[in-house]
Amino acid sequence: MKYAHWLFGCVLLGLVLSLSSCGTASYQVIRPIDNPTAAPDFTLIDQHGADFHLAEQRGKIVILFFGFTACPDVCPLALGLSSQARKKLADDADKIQIAFVTVDPERDNPATIDRYVSLFDSTILGLNGETEVVEAVKKAYGVHAERRELPDSALQYTIDHTAGLYIIDQQGRWFAMANHDVDPTLLATDLETMLQYIDVE
Repeated sequence: MKYAHWLFGCVLLGLVLSLSSCGTASYQVIRPIDNPTAAPDFTLIDQHGADFHLAEQRGKIVILFFGFTACPDVCPLALGLSSQARKKLADDADKIQIAFVTVDPERDNPATIDRYVSLFDSTILGLNGETEVVEAVKKAYGVHAERRELPDSALQYTIDHTAGLYIIDQQGRWFAMANHDVDPTLLATDLETMLQYIDVE
């Protein structure tokens, strides 16, 4: 009888542990931040001349990427993979907003940004602003960007910058980071998990 009680207790404990874990989301390629807080808010101008207020994106997952249109490899890879992941969500794709923040405000004018982001996804918003405003946004997110001269190139200079996806959740919190070369299928799965587990308060 004692064995039966012990066995029942073990089964019950296992059931409780199993149920308690059901509410815990697990992610494959994004790296959640411990105790996420409100993402630093900012206002920049998109490629259509409209104000973009991060705070007004509440209810959507925002994928922020900092880069520049003359970037030869990292930036197109990050935007391409992010847009692939968004499109994999089908009916939920409109709940994801990709925002490209230029780290080269001097060269990336609205027309240039528009042509660039349209190569990947017509819904991507390309953001720019006064140099000091862009600098403030970079600082808030810990983005490093440094101009490097290219005297023998027609480009004249390039920008060495932090590469990564900054993921803002539906509550407007800086929720996670992901690599710029993330697997789009796994990213799509993680975004779907966020949509399922994170409620808009």
